Amino acid sequence: MDDGLLILGGAAAIWLLFKANTAQSLQFQPTGASWDGGSLQVQIGVINPTAGDLTLNSLSGTLSVNGKNVGIVALPSGDLPKVIAPNTTTPVILQYMPNYLGLLFTLLNQLKQSGQSLSIIYTGSANVNGIALPINLHFQAAIP
Repeated sequence: MDDGLLILGGAAAIWLLFKANTAQSLQFQPTGASWDGGSLQVQIGVINPTAGDLTLNSLSGTLSVNGKNVGIVALPSGDLPKVIAPNTTTPVILQYMPNYLGLLFTLLNQLKQSGQSLSIIYTGSANVNGIALPINLHFQAAIP
């Protein structure tokens, strides 16, 4: 009986290690930002280079624009869970929720200048197949 438990424990450890390695192979690539009505939306391509489906259960973090921490962004709960098909890039859109009303007005004024390039930093995490993954993205985006 002890040998059976040892084998079962070893199999479970190998399964958890495989699951963690598969989830950690997921890649996040910033693809742009846009102004949609009253909200800033950050577009990210989620790349699954593996041969199996991966499930994105959550994606959230903080957003900095031109060096100012402006708020929290998250993938809307209505879009979750999101299955990321094997060997594909799946687009996701993070919605901007401001921390302070004043920062919102600062951002709105910056965005009113058509074609202005914004320096965007996203720092957050994703839950993929039950594994928490840190995400740090830095990119420039021109808002049309």
